[in-house]
Amino acid sequence: MLLISLPENALQTADSRALQLLCSAAETLGASLSYNQPYPEKEEPTGSNESLAELLKQVQQTTGLSLEEMVLPKRTAKWVYARLLFAHLASQKGYSIEDIASLLQRSGASVYRLLQQYRDQIKFNPEFKRLIVKSL
Repeated sequence: MLLISLPENALQTADSRALQLLCSAAETLGASLSYNQPYPEKEEPTGSNESLAELLKQVQQTTGLSLEEMVLPKRTAKWVYARLLFAHLASQKGYSIEDIASLLQRSGASVYRLLQQYRDQIKFNPEFKRLIVKSL
């Protein structure tokens, strides 16, 4: 299998002959030529600013981390716990997976994983459970 990726602007150029040759060469080798469209612009989260401010305040009181700190690529327990708590609370308030992913600057799959981890951590991690119970 041969996969050829083209940058977005390659298909917008006037050099169609080069693209035809590239396509022919790919077909000769038994491959196909595909084009992945760029991701659409993300919309703003649909929840209200008041509920978001409440969530952020609750997470900051519990973990000591603001949203700006939560999105940092740190993986220590404090940061992971803050993201777990934020994802759980936001999903409880009705924020969509895409909204939470946008706020945390993560992918939708990462947010799904955070929500699964929250359920596991609340059951099996006494340190996390104490932190959460203390915040409620």
